[in-house]
Amino acid sequence: MIPDDARGYTPDHVWARREPDGTVRVGATPWLVTRANAVVTAVRPPPVGVRLYAAVAAGEVETNKSVVDVFAPCNGVVTAVNEALRGDPSRWREDPWCEGWLWCMTADSTAALWSAARYLGLVERR
Repeated sequence: MIPDDARGYTPDHVWARREPDGTVRVGATPWLVTRANAVVTAVRPPPVGVRLYAAVAAGEVETNKSVVDVFAPCNGVVTAVNEALRGDPSRWREDPWCEGWLWCMTADSTAALWSAARYLGLVERR
C-alpha cells in the first residue's frame, strides 16, 4: 500500500519525497485521506514563498464534513503547489501518492522523517 520509493513519513500522515532537483514533494497518505471521509470540496496548500516549520499546520483539506490540517514534514520554503487540485480537489482523495501531491518545498533537513516501516507500525496500531 505504500509506494516502493524513497519517501519519508510523519506521524501526522504526511509523506515527503526528495525530487531530482533537490526539492521535496509533499503529499498526504491514504490514512489522512481516510480521516477526511467525505466529499473533498477544497484543497488549500500554503502559498509559494512561505517558510514552513516541521509539524506546524501548513495547509488544509476541506470536505463537506470538516477541515483537516496538513502539517509540514520539515522546515523549508514552498516552491510550488499542485494547481491541478484547485480545479479538481477530488484528485487528492483519488490518488494521494501521485497526482494528489500538495506542494513542493526546499528542505533544511529530512533526517527526522520516519521510514515506511515505522510509519506502517503507527497506522497498523490504529
